[in-house]
Amino acid sequence: MKIKILIKTMISCVILFFAAQVCAESISPPQQTIINVYSELRQSLKDNEAAIKADPKLELFKIVKKVVLPYVDVDQMIRVVLGRAGHAEWLQASKEKQAEFIDQFIILVVGTYSAALQQYDNQPVHVFPVRGFQPDDTTAEVHSVLVRDNGQEIQLLYNLQKEANEWKTTDFSVEGISLIQSYQEQFQSIIQSDGLTGLINALKKHNKANGND
Repeated sequence: MKIKILIKTMISCVILFFAAQVCAESISPPQQTIINVYSELRQSLKDNEAAIKADPKLELFKIVKKVVLPYVDVDQMIRVVLGRAGHAEWLQASKEKQAEFIDQFIILVVGTYSAALQQYDNQPVHVFPVRGFQPDDTTAEVHSVLVRDNGQEIQLLYNLQKEANEWKTTDFSVEGISLIQSYQEQFQSIIQSDGLTGLINALKKHNKANGND
């Protein structure tokens, strides 16, 4: 699988959670979600500094799973990444196989975030107000810009969806490249040739190779 290329994308996305600088305007609930993750993640990294230094991969994985994962709409992501072919197989799969895929997908997402955090180097990110946001909106796009050390600006976009009274992330894009679409293209290729079982095995292999099994 070509999942490794997604780590570069997630590096920028994680930085948004870690170093967000919110514009001094009224903050909408979707923006507040990003701020909450940033605050919780920063505090957790501070509280576990010694443990992270001793075993960065393991500790960052645990922190991301605890702090970031609750703000991610895993179910919606899975529905999208599987596509039509995957959805047909999903409906025929046993509950055990579905649960196995969910577990491996979560490991993939959390592991990618963890790898990104290891490379964070304190670049500033500016988060902008959601244009035209209304209190009864159920979806939103949070735009932001990451400023690299050389002054280059990287466009970031978070797609969020409201569930009950919570806002959760359903996709991330960097310079117009969607993380979920990237997953979808790779997943569907494997499903078409090897089915859902083949995709699960590919994820297991990838996750194990990255020390996240």
